[in-house]
Amino acid sequence: MNAVGVGTPAALFLLVLLPVVAALARRRVAPRGALALRLLVVTLIVTALASPYLWTRGGDLTVVFAVDLSDSVPAEQRQAAQEFVRSAAGHRRPGDRVGLVTFGASAITEELPNPQPRLAFATQPVATGTDLGQAIRAALAALPEDGARRIVLLTDGNDNRGGLAEALALARSDGVEVSAVPLAAGGAAEVLVDDVEAPQEVVAGEQFAVKVAVMATTAASVRLTITAGSTIVDRRTIEVPPGRTIVTVILTAPARTTGPRLRSWCGGGRWSGTWHASRGSWPAC
Repeated sequence: MNAVGVGTPAALFLLVLLPVVAALARRRVAPRGALALRLLVVTLIVTALASPYLWTRGGDLTVVFAVDLSDSVPAEQRQAAQEFVRSAAGHRRPGDRVGLVTFGASAITEELPNPQPRLAFATQPVATGTDLGQAIRAALAALPEDGARRIVLLTDGNDNRGGLAEALALARSDGVEVSAVPLAAGGAAEVLVDDVEAPQEVVAGEQFAVKVAVMATTAASVRLTITAGSTIVDRRTIEVPPGRTIVTVILTAPARTTGPRLRSWCGGGRWSGTWHASRGSWPAC
């Protein structure tokens, strides 16, 4: 969203000088062309003094939810995924846009991102397989070319078509964040590692904080393990309420480190990934 503003609004009051300039020009019997030129020059000077600027709103977020409707996802989990998407979209900020892709062995762009999404879930893709790579590519095609952009996958993670790594690399190169909400059998809670924050550089022996943002649809028990290389440096089990929870872990940098790696387990699902790329993982087991 763009808007035009002025840095010095008081300067616009100088426009009252235009009638004075016109009156002085008439006294000197100036040609009409010269009078118009003088008025234009005065207007341009006043406009410059007012310091006009173009303001671009850059804080808006565009999110495309890609929902797995393949045969491997139980009916109750499909319903839970729809409720999750509608609930998340209901908490969007003014200016944010939401779109919807449904997928199985194929992917369908049901709704392009817009400020008032319907989220009807009226499409039915081919359900005989799960193609996460195609789902990501369809979501990327639906996103605008600029601004903050995010893809949220709701899936059981049983990709059987290939192409996932290439699609993730494409999203990363395009600056699009990819997150995931796991769908499991038996009505298990959906838990998402939404974000991980850690300093890019630390000094040996220095204490530093790793902040993990966990989102859950229901109360859940989450086990977090942080490793540096092959060494476990922290392991804890936490209880998280519904919604977003920030977990802060204080670590001390050893003399030599390969950088912390985050792993978390929720029930039987295993999440893994380095801290700078862990957002958007899903059960690997």
